[in-house]
Amino acid sequence: LDLAVKGVLASRICFSGQVCNCCERVYVHESVKEAFLQKLVAAMEGVKVGAPADDGVDCCGLVSSAQFDKVKGMLDRAVAAGAKVECGGTPLTNVGYGFAPTVLTNVKQSDEIVQEE
Repeated sequence: LDLAVKGVLASRICFSGQVCNCCERVYVHESVKEAFLQKLVAAMEGVKVGAPADDGVDCCGLVSSAQFDKVKGMLDRAVAAGAKVECGGTPLTNVGYGFAPTVLTNVKQSDEIVQEE
């Protein structure tokens, strides 16, 4: 599980999740779901978001206000449809268009946040 979390984290935070090959969703067998989720949330909560030139920064803000609004809108609609925010889900005030690294559960395959980039 640790290796899986490490792989998801490395893929997800690369370029702040704004490239096509980033990990968008993770499917986990029920037998390891809770353990995996606990490790993933802890890892995502440890991600340092900041300016690209700052020391120790893992990822930076989104590329534009339009992208920020798109992500926020998709997140808001996912939560309204029943998604649960396990961590993150909030704008950051210390980074231009920063968004706290977010993990959602209870999303459906048909949900916009699963289907759209």
